[in-house]
Amino acid sequence: MKSMKLSLKEQLKWLQDQKIKVDTIEKMLELETLYLGSNKLTSIPNLNLPNLEYLNLESNYLTSIPNLNLPNLKYLHLNNNQLTTIPVFNLPELKALSIENNQLVAIPHLNLPNLKYLYLHNNQLTAIPTAFKNVPFIAFFNNVLMPYAISETSQL
Repeated sequence: MKSMKLSLKEQLKWLQDQKIKVDTIEKMLELETLYLGSNKLTSIPNLNLPNLEYLNLESNYLTSIPNLNLPNLKYLHLNNNQLTTIPVFNLPELKALSIENNQLVAIPHLNLPNLKYLYLHNNQLTAIPTAFKNVPFIAFFNNVLMPYAISETSQL
């Protein structure tokens, strides 16, 4: 199985049938796409999916995310949750990170060397960390930027 995209009804049935067992998902070692958006999830387990390239967890009730170690992940969607912080991800291949429409007040120093798109709008961020100075596209509107809001530190 390379991809799993189901309607909301199918996702809920699948999740109920599987009882969100981590070992069930992790047995899908060839899985490249996992879409779990709009499922009212309040937490997710730490996943070990070596071939996963696309993970969508948008529009849930997540307040935190485990420190993901997904070596081939390229696209991560965490938008429209209730996140106040994010961990320092080990995601060397990540190209796009979408964490808009959350409640983030700070972003840790993230070492994401291949990041091309960063969506941070509609949070409570007060500064842009200089760690993102080489990212070609950053959406940062509707935050609470302060004057001279480029931060040299790991905290905003």
